Amino acid sequence: MENPVKTLLTGNWIMALCGCFYLAWWIVTFRPPKPRNSMAGSVLLALAFLAGMAGLYLMGRALNTEIPAPRPGVRNLWIVIAGVIIYAALLSGTRLIFHRQVTSELLIITAWTVLEFCAVNFLYRTDSVSDMAGILLTGIILASMIGSLICYILYYRLPYTAGFIDGCIPLILSVGAVALVNLAARGE
Repeated sequence: MENPVKTLLTGNWIMALCGCFYLAWWIVTFRPPKPRNSMAGSVLLALAFLAGMAGLYLMGRALNTEIPAPRPGVRNLWIVIAGVIIYAALLSGTRLIFHRQVTSELLIITAWTVLEFCAVNFLYRTDSVSDMAGILLTGIILASMIGSLICYILYYRLPYTAGFIDGCIPLILSVGAVALVNLAARGE
């Protein structure tokens, strides 16, 4: 029988790989002094997409597994609903208050955060992380989201080289947060 905790963690490692491919694509495509199209960039972006879909599939399969949970947690549906509400607020706020052009990155930041909150919730419910680890991981994911949002808001206001660095930061934050989630989990 499949171990849903291992499936979740495997999917999460693949999501980290997705972030690494996406970061590599960003570096290859947007490295200063100017953006460039290349076959390597296209391949890296395709690999990021494939890894993201594979990781999402495995994590979704694990998160939807009915398991006897030794500890109560939040229903994932509530986390997803909160994510939709937060995305709508961020979409409006970044556009109206900060006059930020809307791009897919805002959706990616929010969806990634929701997925990681669901993962930590699942790991907590299955007793795969301690109470303290669950709290710390939730804080790390939230801090990563806030850091990513700051970079998202600032990106178009920065000169090219600073914008390039700014674009790398959310990817590094998210890959680091995913690694910490997996390393804190018991039962891998």
